[in-house]
Order: sequence, then C-alpha cells, then structure tokens
Amino acid sequence: MIKVLFYAYSLGITSSREIEDHLRRDAAFMFLAAMQKPDYRTICLFRTKYLDCVVSLFRQILQVCDEMDMVGMVNVSIDGTKIKANASRKRSKDAEQIDKEIKRWMETAERADSEEDDLYGDGSPFILPPELVDRRTREEKIEEALRRVRELENAKKKLDESGLKTINMTDPDARMMKSGRLIRPCYNGQLAVDSKCQVIVACDLTTCEVDYDQLVPMVEQIEMNLGELPISISADSGYASYDNLEYLPGREILGLIPDQMLKIEEAGKNKYFSRNKFVYDASLDRYTCPGGKLLTHQNRQKMKDGAFTEKYMAKDSDCAGCGLKSKCTKAKKRFVSRNPREHLFEEMRERLKTPLGKALYKLRKITVEPVNGNIKYNKGFSEFSLRGLSKTRIELVMMSIVHNIRKIHDVLNDLIPLTA
Repeated sequence: MIKVLFYAYSLGITSSREIEDHLRRDAAFMFLAAMQKPDYRTICLFRTKYLDCVVSLFRQILQVCDEMDMVGMVNVSIDGTKIKANASRKRSKDAEQIDKEIKRWMETAERADSEEDDLYGDGSPFILPPELVDRRTREEKIEEALRRVRELENAKKKLDESGLKTINMTDPDARMMKSGRLIRPCYNGQLAVDSKCQVIVACDLTTCEVDYDQLVPMVEQIEMNLGELPISISADSGYASYDNLEYLPGREILGLIPDQMLKIEEAGKNKYFSRNKFVYDASLDRYTCPGGKLLTHQNRQKMKDGAFTEKYMAKDSDCAGCGLKSKCTKAKKRFVSRNPREHLFEEMRERLKTPLGKALYKLRKITVEPVNGNIKYNKGFSEFSLRGLSKTRIELVMMSIVHNIRKIHDVLNDLIPLTA
C-alpha cells in the first residue's frame, strides 16, 4: 500500500477515490499493488492509521539521502506556505452563528418529536406530510438534528478553548489564513531544505498563520532527523524575531533573516525615515538623525510582553527648521524607540550586507522556494484531501517523502552513464 501511495502522490493524485480508480485501470498501479484492489475507505484508513510509520519512513529516506552525500548541511533554507484545507470558508462560523444553528436544529428535533405525538395522540396521520407519517423517517430526522446539535456544541467548545473568533465546521483544526489574494481555511506548511541537492530535511504543519514561532521547532527537527545542525540557516522576514535571532547564535548557527522593516525599505514602501536610518551611539546612549541632529533618551515604556523599550526624542527647535521633516514625521518632533535586544537586528542587517551574507541568503531562491512551487503547482498539492491537523500532517510528510525519493532518482540517473 505504501508503494501505491508514494507513486500516487508523485503524480499529484491524493484523493483516495482517485487512487482506487487507478488501481482498477492503471497497469502501473496494479503492478505496485500486486493486483490487489482496496477500496477508497481502506486507502484512507491506511493513511490515517500509520502516522508514526510515515514519519519514520521520512527519516529513513532522509538517511539514505545523507549516505549518498546529498545533504551538505552548509546552508538550510526554511519557508512556510499556506495550503488550503479540505473545507469551504462558508462553513466558518462565529459563536453567535453557532448558537443560532443549535437553536434551529433543536427546534427541528422538537418539531419532529411534537409531530410524532400528534400522530399517536388526538391528531390524524392523514393531515401530516407523507415523510412524517413514516415513523422511521421521523426518527431519522430527530437523530440527524441531535447529531448536528452535538457537532455544533463540540465546535463551540473548541472555539471557546482556542480563543479564536471563528471555527470551521467541516475542518475545525483549519484556520482562516491569507493565501495569495484570498482569505480561506488553510494550514501553514513548513519545509526546511538543504541547499546541496534540494533535499527536504524537516517538514511540519501548523495551524498558526505566522512563521516566526516555527523556526525553533524546525531547527530541532533537523537535529533530530540528522543528528547534527547546519552551519547556516536562511529564512524570510516572516521568521525575524528577537527570540529567533538570539536562539540561532546559541546553537552556533549563522542566521540570515532580514527584518520586516528592511524588506519594506528595499521595496521603497516606507513613507517616512525608518528607525534604521537613525544611527545609535551606545557609548553616549543617543541617536543621530539623517539630518545630523541628536535624539536623547527621554523615558522607558513597558511593552505587552513585560519587557521595556527605551524612547529617544529630538528637540522641537531641531525638527521645526529641518528641511527633511516632511520625510521624517508629521508630528512636531521625531522620536525613536529602542528594544533592549535591538542590537540583534542591527548585527543581522550588517551581516546581510556582506558578500557572504548576500550569497547565502540568495540560496533561498534556488533552494526552498522552488521546492514549495514544485509541490504546490507541478504536483498539484494545493489542497489537502484529508481533514484535521494530524491527518493533513501525514499528507505533507508523504509529499516530502515523494520529493526526496525523486531527488534520489535524479542522482542515480546522473550516475548511470558514469558506471556504464
């Protein structure tokens, strides 16, 4: 069965019903299945039942890649991509909508129950609709209504526990995320790809839309899968956080992660001078603005996470007559805030300016980004077939296995002329 699934996923076929169809008419599928013809339920059950087996296979195949010298561990690029859940956004409801649905189905059950009383009480069966005259149909209506009520109550409980505003009734684990230009139920797929042969060295799936909380788990999974850490890790600005930039040096990893403001500056989208245009003097604890004026320390402000940020402000007189004021601020005077760990972002910016930093960061474009594109668009894996986080995670691991097997095939194919 596992051979059939690998082959199906390599062709972009993930639906259990489609796989069942191919097992009945496609010679390659028949050969791999030894002429057995499991139905779609068996195929679906196999995928969901053997999660540990699939994860173990991913690691075993990754070990084969490592033994074939396909994993360099010089640079690993990490990236996240939104993959649509097997659910419609129309099925996403908030607490108020769920309450209304519960009320509607409860009324349906009570109405069917009342109609049954009428049938066996003083009322006549001849004045009831035909579908309500049949006792079995009435019971099915009541059972269906109560089942829907239980489903809605469970969904509301999950919604209350999660602290979210909405929950999807088809796939409660899915979250509304921006995917391209659309906002729809999705999961966030995480891939870590080695730059040598584009081998996937770690993969995971999360319900969190943002990426910055995923870097540490991905690094730890790389270490667990291969028993070592890469020399450098590159990721886009979605992974830029003080915690991540502090974590990587602690693991002796060279990080290459631009911050959000750097990306905005490079795109020329900032209306006013960003904080990075102001030069900080640590010895005198002050900033110098692009116009050469000083911003001195004023006070300290407490942030939501409990940490403090320092506030530096220019003089009214310096800003009033400044020719750069229109590019700096619309307020009377400019101020700049500084996080106690701001030096981490400053050091990262300097690193990304170096020839080595530029070269390593550019590897992302030929490492993880093509892999994401190949899986989603060439293989057609733009939407999950299964539902629920644990089941959809299996699908992503399966796709990663198929990708790595293909890389092994390509390397062996290149060796054939040399050994012939």
